[in-house]
Amino acid sequence: MSPTTVSTTPPARDIEFWFDFGSNYSYLSVMRIEAEAAARGVRIVWRPFLLGPIFRALGFDNSPFVLQKEKGAYVWKDMERQCRKYGIARDARGVARRRAGMDRCILSRDHAAELRA
Repeated sequence: MSPTTVSTTPPARDIEFWFDFGSNYSYLSVMRIEAEAAARGVRIVWRPFLLGPIFRALGFDNSPFVLQKEKGAYVWKDMERQCRKYGIARDARGVARRRAGMDRCILSRDHAAELRA
């Protein structure tokens, strides 16, 4: 589209959010996406999927973060940085907070109408 062309297509009002329940990085997004979407008047379409079958199809018998110790250690350091950056709480193991974030995701998807009221 050239700079002088005006689009008559209305902006999208939905965003598909694909996430894995066990993913650290999904957790970071789950904890922020509702506020971001609400601020922009966008509805979230929750799309859960599993990384495990994708890893297996690529020849891994476990998460690369488990199989490659250095990569796994980096992920936890990165999670600490990202949680600090976005003001997201997490415990020393990350487990309880991650579970809470995924529960929030499920609650939000299943009870979106009640949450908006």
